[in-house]
Amino acid sequence: RAFVMLARGVSLASRRVLRIAGEEVIPFLQRILTNDVRSLADAGAAPVYAALQNAQGRVRHDLFLHREFGGALLADLPADGFKDALDALVKLKLRSPVTLDDAGEELRVVVAGGERSDRRDPTADGSAEWVPPVDAESMDDDILSFLQPDPRWHGLGLRGVIPAAAAADLLPAGATPDEAEAAYAQWRYTLGVAEGSDELGGLLPLECNLAGLNAISFDKGCYIGQELTARTHHTGVVRKRIVPALFARRSQWIAKDSAGVGGRASTPQEKWSGHEVPTVKAGDTRGTHDEHQKPRARPGMDVFLDGAPTTGKPVGKVIAARGDVGLILLRIEHLAKADSAEDLALVAHGNEERCHVDARVNIPDWWDDTWLQSSLR
Repeated sequence: RAFVMLARGVSLASRRVLRIAGEEVIPFLQRILTNDVRSLADAGAAPVYAALQNAQGRVRHDLFLHREFGGALLADLPADGFKDALDALVKLKLRSPVTLDDAGEELRVVVAGGERSDRRDPTADGSAEWVPPVDAESMDDDILSFLQPDPRWHGLGLRGVIPAAAAADLLPAGATPDEAEAAYAQWRYTLGVAEGSDELGGLLPLECNLAGLNAISFDKGCYIGQELTARTHHTGVVRKRIVPALFARRSQWIAKDSAGVGGRASTPQEKWSGHEVPTVKAGDTRGTHDEHQKPRARPGMDVFLDGAPTTGKPVGKVIAARGDVGLILLRIEHLAKADSAEDLALVAHGNEERCHVDARVNIPDWWDDTWLQSSLR
């Protein structure tokens, strides 16, 4: 059912929309965000992904900017950080002729992936090309025709902002909003993409792989926190990065003689090459596993090399987890030194008794080939 929801489109309660308007809106955002937003001055512009940093160069919030008919910009912001982001923008705009209006009750953020994610494909020059949907008789009747390719990476499908009433119609019969949100989060985790203040907040943008996800311009000029971000980029050394993770209790791993964890599962229920996870029981709607088998990885758990004492220095930290998939902020020198991803056995450790969860990581397809080796400098 997760694929069905992703194909139909998922309305994200974890995001909230802010309308930013005024004659100085582009210059205002240009001087505070990590990315170049000048393209949004043109009608029909593609969305832009960016981050708002603090003065120390750490991520405060991520945001997607969509141009609305009439010239206003719709900022797709984390719902849990919406008030903090709004307060920050109010302070930063000073006397600029810019208005900030909460549009969260009027509009919803919608994403579509899975089988429908190829509706728009990147052309050779990196721009977006329209590909008609395979299951709609008329484009005018298709709500998702208003969405555009996700600006981070074409493999993330479509993303946009639509009226709240239309977004409510996307939920399949019998499904709950929480199920839809979980389907998107788990799919995103298998691709190794963090999103929102809970997952990105307080981290360095290059640790979050935001440069590889088209959120940073290194030639746009100054913005808040720019000095540390630019210096780190130009040294070419990033010690830690967010990686996709698969969790299981030790007894659940089924090792195979060949291959390893290097392959990526397209859904949490499918195999990662080299290991497989327990299948969902028929009629079980509680999650990926039976409750007694479900891994208990949680954000904040320290990650250690398998066999290393948990009293030593951790090599990473779990930053997100749902069921058997999640994200780990990992010191990637260990991944770079391993012969392949399957050779890097990890364990997530909690303070509670018997709270040890095995973890395997994966190198996403969209990663820059130089990232691993540069970590060894």
